[in-house]
Amino acid sequence: MKNDVSSLKSKIAYGCGDLASNLVFQMMSLYMMYFYTDVFGITAVAVGSMLLLSRVVDAIADIFIGIMIDKTDTKWGKCRPYFLFVSIPLGVIAVLAFNVPNLAPTGKLIYAYVTYILLCVVYDVINIPITAMLPSLTDDPQERTMYVTVRMILSLIGSTIVSAMAMPMIQQLGGGNQKKGFLYTIIIFAVLAVGFFMLTFKGTEEKIKSKNPKIPFSESLKAIKGNTPWIIIMINTFFIYLGMLIRSSCIVYFFTYNVSKPALIALIATISTFSSIPGTIVLPVVAQKVGKANSLRAGYVLTIVGSLVMFLGITSVPVIILGLVVSGIGSGLTSGARFSMLPDTVDYGEWKSGVRAQGILSSISSFAAKLAMGVAGAVSSFLLAWGGYIPKVKQTSKALFAIQINFIWIPIIVCVIGLIIMMGYNLDKNLSKIQEDLNKRNAVSNN
Repeated sequence: MKNDVSSLKSKIAYGCGDLASNLVFQMMSLYMMYFYTDVFGITAVAVGSMLLLSRVVDAIADIFIGIMIDKTDTKWGKCRPYFLFVSIPLGVIAVLAFNVPNLAPTGKLIYAYVTYILLCVVYDVINIPITAMLPSLTDDPQERTMYVTVRMILSLIGSTIVSAMAMPMIQQLGGGNQKKGFLYTIIIFAVLAVGFFMLTFKGTEEKIKSKNPKIPFSESLKAIKGNTPWIIIMINTFFIYLGMLIRSSCIVYFFTYNVSKPALIALIATISTFSSIPGTIVLPVVAQKVGKANSLRAGYVLTIVGSLVMFLGITSVPVIILGLVVSGIGSGLTSGARFSMLPDTVDYGEWKSGVRAQGILSSISSFAAKLAMGVAGAVSSFLLAWGGYIPKVKQTSKALFAIQINFIWIPIIVCVIGLIIMMGYNLDKNLSKIQEDLNKRNAVSNN
């Protein structure tokens, strides 16, 4: 019983890291583009260019972060030190990114570039270790799925807190002044994030040790060569995030202009985020019955079905909400399955090459996600510009169509592509044999 309680505490502590991350990340994904166009005062084209360039820089930085993790060897482990030392810098930079300085237009644009790039990079320095740490917490595939499930539930709680409370807080704390409202709101979320990161540091333990505590970069690359399951997961990571982020960034636009019900934005954002939780909760059961890969595929199908429901009932708020819920359940399955499958590809890489490079493999996963964020920001912004979007006025039919493409059709397209790519993934049926071989190798090396 004591071990069960200790294991639950470890899972909750692990999940607190993603809860903390999403207090910042959800503000970025849900409100950053709107903040820059309608509050900060940058054109949609300038925002799109900035988001794309920033994410490319950010994605490249992820590789170096992964190398840094693989070379880290402390008394706390490889990943835990980052929660201790990077949480406060992340909170400070998040506040700076949502601040509107009193500068000339060129100065403001430079300020936005610098603070946004810093925020993205520092976020990665503390978020990549969450994923990289999972293979060190347990080597049991089903237990990993449970860790991911708890992580995703707490992650979604963090996202839901922002979705439900951010806009009311912005309005209340700002007293009608959105500049002040955004600043005071992010200060509160940043302080909470630091506290949750500290819980992750204190409540986790890296039990599975690497045979080579400090892995040279040239060695870590061996874990990538021929690792087809990992390559498939990386490509799917890109498409999962691309569809999710383009939709979430356009919730404000869609319900302000297409549905003409801006008062529903906080409720819709909350429903969109919270509806992922059922998919996450059932993931361990579904994965045990049909496998992790089929769980991810099922998530894609549900997201497509939900998106089509929204299109067919585009004039009805209840139907749109139904579609969002179905899509959200699908998103919970795809996101949870992806996180659970990544440690399996780390094991596969070690089985195939003899190198356990969880840092570089996890960081390139983050690279794919961040590249998707940059492309998502650019695509959605450029589509708005193509449609002739002008803030705070009645939109033309072309602008409304551009918003609809972002909100409904791009998520459908990326899910179809993801389903096609997943046809090549077959690691689930071979994982037991791989785990057995690795245990035998480790037993021999320890004797």
